[in-house]
Amino acid sequence: MREMKYGLLCEDDAHREFLRMALSFLAADSTNFEEVKTHIQAKNKREVDRNFAKACSVAFVTYKVDVFFVVRDVDSANDVNFSELYTMFHGGLSEAHRHRSVIILPVQCIEHWLWYLKHYNENPTMMKNIPLETRTRNDAKKEVYGHIKTSIAKQKPIIQELMRTADLKKLSHHSASFRKFHGDFMAVLQSLLPA
Repeated sequence: MREMKYGLLCEDDAHREFLRMALSFLAADSTNFEEVKTHIQAKNKREVDRNFAKACSVAFVTYKVDVFFVVRDVDSANDVNFSELYTMFHGGLSEAHRHRSVIILPVQCIEHWLWYLKHYNENPTMMKNIPLETRTRNDAKKEVYGHIKTSIAKQKPIIQELMRTADLKKLSHHSASFRKFHGDFMAVLQSLLPA
């Protein structure tokens, strides 16, 4: 099994936990991922936007990570120009780092992806696409965690349980933002693995 170190700049611990669990599924048995925490952190999307290029450079140069992730909620299901956001992030990265970085932009928040997973668990035979990403952030958080405001100590086991039984193929089918993350991650992973 190959060992890979990754750097991460994200808004909150729910992003961190989702990504940690998703990497173990997406890389299957080929790779073990370990997060390397750098000294550059963010508490909100403005800090992610302001610090991502520096955080990426520090992660690759100082901490020698193999791959770098930026996670930032989009906050709206309406009038979002994803191409513009991806261009902004990729344009801010050096050429040397761009091909080993993955930009993750959940519509509206990561809890919408978790809500889809919860919905699949509760309705395993339902194949109809339910547009959960059009519902509010508060709806998503309340549905996933039971409350709008929840500590990471309470979020973590919920995220872990949802990810343990995750149907990421269905999630990729129903969420364009997750599909983009999945495709980008798999492309970066393939480029890093020996042929």
